[in-house]
Amino acid sequence: GVAEPEEEPNLRIEMRDPVTLPDDELQPGINLRTVVRIAELFLIVVALSTGLAAFFLYRKYK
Repeated sequence: GVAEPEEEPNLRIEMRDPVTLPDDELQPGINLRTVVRIAELFLIVVALSTGLAAFFLYRKYK
């Protein structure tokens, strides 16, 4: 009877930590993911623009 009430708060504390920690971890994770996606999109746009520019320049001077 004494061990049961002691285990319940421990379980509640264990359940609270995973609930609060992922919230703290998700925010920087989402920020890093958005930054990575923006960087990837930026690199893709730059690559496409440079590729098209090189293609048109090559076509003009040819």
